[in-house]
Amino acid sequence: MLPNHGAITLGDSVHEAFYLTYQLVEACKVQILTQSCARSDSDISIVEDSIVEETYQIVQNNYTGNEFGEMEWAAAKRKMEAGQGNGYKE
Repeated sequence: MLPNHGAITLGDSVHEAFYLTYQLVEACKVQILTQSCARSDSDISIVEDSIVEETYQIVQNNYTGNEFGEMEWAAAKRKMEAGQGNGYKE
């Protein structure tokens, strides 16, 4: 996260960079919603580092046989085509 500029995500492919950006945005939404519902910091549970690492490892293992983020990228393109039409370039 860059102060006053926002987030930068990098990936080995466009698919991966898109997926990582999407996940970052979703994580930020969850954090904001969680904090807005809590009366104090003590109302928020922090996930243990071991669970975070285990979850990360599960996500890194792509069981689909596709490149990382490829299915999510294709789904996002389909959603955009449904709303905007096919007149754009990849």
